[in-house]
Amino acid sequence: MNKINKNQSFVSVALISTIGLFLTRIISVAYLIPFAAMVFNTNANYVNSYAYTMFQPFYELSLAGLPLAIARLISIYNVNGQYKTANEVLKIAQRLMLVLGLVLMVLFVLFAQPFGQFKAPDNPELAQATTLALYIMAPALVLIPILSGMRGYLQGFKTVIGVSISQVVERLAYVIILLSTLYITLNFFKIESGKAIAYAFIALPIATIITIFTLYPFYAKTRREHKILMETSLDQIGSDKKFISRQLILTALPFVISGLAATLYSQITLFTFEKIRIFAGATELLAKSEYTVINQWSDKLVSIPLTFSLAISVAIISFVTSAYESQDMRQTRKYVKKSYRMIFFTTLSAVLIMVTLSVPLITFFYNLDNVTTQFIAAVLRVDGFRGMAFALETISVSVLLAFGEKKKALIYSAIGPVVKLILNFPLVYFFGVYGDIFATMLGLLMIVYLSTRDILKLVDLKPYFIYNAIGKTIICSIPGFFLTLACNSLIMQFVPAVFEGRLLALIYLVLLGVINLAIIWLMSKKINFWHLVFRG
Repeated sequence: MNKINKNQSFVSVALISTIGLFLTRIISVAYLIPFAAMVFNTNANYVNSYAYTMFQPFYELSLAGLPLAIARLISIYNVNGQYKTANEVLKIAQRLMLVLGLVLMVLFVLFAQPFGQFKAPDNPELAQATTLALYIMAPALVLIPILSGMRGYLQGFKTVIGVSISQVVERLAYVIILLSTLYITLNFFKIESGKAIAYAFIALPIATIITIFTLYPFYAKTRREHKILMETSLDQIGSDKKFISRQLILTALPFVISGLAATLYSQITLFTFEKIRIFAGATELLAKSEYTVINQWSDKLVSIPLTFSLAISVAIISFVTSAYESQDMRQTRKYVKKSYRMIFFTTLSAVLIMVTLSVPLITFFYNLDNVTTQFIAAVLRVDGFRGMAFALETISVSVLLAFGEKKKALIYSAIGPVVKLILNFPLVYFFGVYGDIFATMLGLLMIVYLSTRDILKLVDLKPYFIYNAIGKTIICSIPGFFLTLACNSLIMQFVPAVFEGRLLALIYLVLLGVINLAIIWLMSKKINFWHLVFRG
């Protein structure tokens, strides 16, 4: 482990990352309250969904997996005392990311108009608004790689406090600028909602610039400490730059393919869902509304439990890589077990709470009519388990990559979207919104199965600890699960007004949420599971 943060533990890094990511998720969901009040059921919803779905694969390509490659390679070189080579990794990666970002920004601008016309061939206003949104988002493709490279460097040194603070600042700045711009364009300039949200996307590049300045002091401090370590480096002349560039590309490739594969699920939904639903007999308006539900309203809430998997993956890249490269198999097995235990205990528990509290959640965040609330809540109850599958996929692929199994990670990451593509038509045709969710889940679970099977072989572990983690998580969650269902039934029967207003829904959410968490904590302590998950 490197000398800058030698006292950081796997759990502490994961928890610090969780706090930062959890706050960003809360901000991301909370902003939908004023957003929905301003533009719900207007062109702005479609522009928002279409533009972000188009932006996501370009975003992944602009990073090219390099931030995670930086973190992994720096962890490896630090373990071996090769601090000068670690420094070269950063410098070469930064140049690569800058050039790639510029190229992709140009391509993104060129594709903006054709995409806008493709998504709304019979609605010129919507097509123009979507195109405008993409033009305004484009500069972020140069800025985000700069920011992400700094984060990857800090993660390689296990310095996650600055990274977590920057994530919160980035999301907060984005939300404040977006909502302010949206409000001003709608109410003062009287601009149509689709174009108003397009102009509001200026928040993306501006928030990224603000975040770079926020993160820089942490980055500069680590750079100073790194330069001190370079004086004791075991590679006095450093490594060949061509060799490092090759290493970076080979290390980054599985990460970028994995990231792109994750976006392919939403791309398949974007390009096929509405057409399949219309072919099955749904109206165009219904198909667009259902797409918005799964891609925006439900997805935002599902992203909250995913916080845990993203945070744990940050710890995996540094700690599992360091232990595995040091050939410390006892420590490697410990981190693998802890990763799976943490993901089940945190994410599965959160999903079960979210499923039982789906109606008050929708009421608090969106405050829609009863029919729409019930529909989104029904979708969320199923979609929550898609989130669980995404969390498991993130962890299993991260561990596989930490072991240097690039080829397998590439192949498995590609299998999931293929399964989704094959199953999407029949499942959406017969089951509508739920079919799209099932197709995604099956693709993700295929990756989880294949990756976990190989991980267990590599570290010579039996799957018992996984079954044990699932069973103990369910044991801890079941009492609160049934208690919440009973409370929901009583409320619906005697005090239905609780689910019809934001304030009462919030009180109910906090009360039942705290009770559920208390029960889970007590049960986990009782069966000695808390100790296994969070110690060390």
